Amino acid sequence: MAAKLYAVGDIHGCFDELKELMKLVFFDIDNDQAKIIFLGDYVDRGPDSAKVVDYLDDLREHGAKGVEFIFLKGNHEDMLIQGVLNKSNRDQAEMFYYNGGTATLESYKDNNLIFEDHREFYESLERYHRHGQFFFVHAGLAPLPTIEEAVKETFWGDDPLLWDRLYVNYNGEFPENVFVIHGHTPVPEVTFNKNQINIDTGCVFGKIHSERYGQLTAVRLDGTTEEEIKVIQVKRKL
Repeated sequence: MAAKLYAVGDIHGCFDELKELMKLVFFDIDNDQAKIIFLGDYVDRGPDSAKVVDYLDDLREHGAKGVEFIFLKGNHEDMLIQGVLNKSNRDQAEMFYYNGGTATLESYKDNNLIFEDHREFYESLERYHRHGQFFFVHAGLAPLPTIEEAVKETFWGDDPLLWDRLYVNYNGEFPENVFVIHGHTPVPEVTFNKNQINIDTGCVFGKIHSERYGQLTAVRLDGTTEEEIKVIQVKRKL
């Protein structure tokens, strides 16, 4: 039997929801082989970023029987790494704290942790992951002629794989006919386009915009059609 394939959307410090969602995912895996790809944005805005990263780091180090874990980098981790851990970009540090990083800092203090405790985790994060016809990335993929061109880092600005929203509603084909799974742009429900899906359903915004957002989402990818994609969700605990 082929391994079951899952992706988990933006968590943003929603630890209780993450634990509940992972119980549902592991129940769905049962005793099968599986791969789970986390799409980034583990920190900021929510109340328990330190706990989220500690939990994911434990999965990275110790794993689970028959399950492979892949952790991608989101733009919020990018700001944290550049601006706070490596202190290489003051603008990124300011952006980090402005975009919910103060909640992350408080979470670390509340749990007697510092960012340095998770440096190995942060530095291990990947920009993208390809599994056969599926392409996993935080923000999205540009429909350029080749994958090589689409994943090339920019030298004059932010990494488009982590930041760009230009193609989130794109309904054409991507290079090598990959099917893209991304987060980054909050949507009320999983958004299905012709060759991509967006699974950031804005869990962290549930307290403010509960009428629109407020779910943490995972998907099981048995194919590329809506009928072949199983959505697994947990509502934000208000």
